[in-house]
Amino acid sequence: MKAPFPVDIAQQRNASLSRRLRVAWSGIARRLFRAGGKAWPAPIAWRLQNAIQDGQPIAVHATSGARSLGNLPRNAHQALLVSHELTLSGAPILLREMALILIERGWDVTLLSPQDGDLRNSLIAAGVSVLVDPNAEMSRRATVKALARSADVVVCNTVATRWAVEAVAAVAPSLWYLHEVSLIEQWLQQGDGLDRAFALPRALWAGSEASARLVRDFRPDVAVVPYGLEPLAGAVPLVREAGRPVRLAVFGSYERRKGQDLLCDALRLLPADAMRCIELVMFGRVLDTDFHRDLLDTTADLPNVSVLGELNADGYRAELLQCDAVVVPSRDDTLPLVSLDALGAGRILMCTATTGTAAYLASGASGFVARDASAAALAEMLTTALTATSSWPEIAAGGQEVFRRSFSRDAFARVLGDAMDGLVRERS
Repeated sequence: MKAPFPVDIAQQRNASLSRRLRVAWSGIARRLFRAGGKAWPAPIAWRLQNAIQDGQPIAVHATSGARSLGNLPRNAHQALLVSHELTLSGAPILLREMALILIERGWDVTLLSPQDGDLRNSLIAAGVSVLVDPNAEMSRRATVKALARSADVVVCNTVATRWAVEAVAAVAPSLWYLHEVSLIEQWLQQGDGLDRAFALPRALWAGSEASARLVRDFRPDVAVVPYGLEPLAGAVPLVREAGRPVRLAVFGSYERRKGQDLLCDALRLLPADAMRCIELVMFGRVLDTDFHRDLLDTTADLPNVSVLGELNADGYRAELLQCDAVVVPSRDDTLPLVSLDALGAGRILMCTATTGTAAYLASGASGFVARDASAAALAEMLTTALTATSSWPEIAAGGQEVFRRSFSRDAFARVLGDAMDGLVRERS
């Protein structure tokens, strides 16, 4: 049978990389296909060999060569990262940041996801080998278990990767990073053993206390590890022009949990003169079609409200930098990345107390916090904020200080690096 991918490795990589590459066939060959004309790194091929039965193809996307892989140390540590999807949303973006940090520290990184998405290309360009396995959970368990056998550490991101945590627990040291609140509550109520799964990984992290408190009874050593990001490029200090409407922006998927409906109901509670001062734009992908349809219906008579679609990375950055304030009206949200981007970019952050970022804010000094996730509380917060617009530049600067103090990428990189080094030592 003729190989469907190039076997002349020398044409694809320099000689120093050739030791890490080889072509593997056997039972797995018919389920792998080539992406972008790249040869596959040997670890991917031989880790998967003979591990999986017939099923849908696994897409193997080798690194693009943007990173000098040939300069990796011969004994580079291997990290396997598991995502639930590769969309341009908070949890996958955070996992990409973790992958970049590990690559900077000299790790060789492979990422496995059951769903493809727009994030894949930036991962490949950064030097991450990406596998997309769309098969049923039982087959994916075999895939991740095969990969984990030669990984030094496995990182499973979000509660939705429970299947991977359970598959690799006895094979390799693992870190499970949780970001959800209501979904964890819902799954615990189902009584299907999620509480027992919390005991499986060597390390369990939560993005905020809101998430950690749900699992602490089952795993007392759960660690609250806030995210760390680089501030958005191109941000300039907030300047308020007299007479210009206040531009509020919401970035988040359309679903009940994100609370866009609460914010629109809050606008209706404002006095007419306050309403005239506001321009609200909302962006996001549709996860709940009924919710989205109802939102379109209820905002049809609000000319100052726009319900718009999902943005790409450049569009998101441009829209965030053009607004005066980012609103997170969520009923529950662990630590949404958009809230951190708003703080880092020097934009006013407004959020509910049920958003994890609220714990880091002093309302009126570094942002504005609604006392709960209700239309009345959001209207009260908006009223307070609108009466203080002359102080917004100073409040935005206070938010930037919160970002530097609590959400710096350097601090997050140190915590992640120390944790991964500790897990490597356990394995050795």
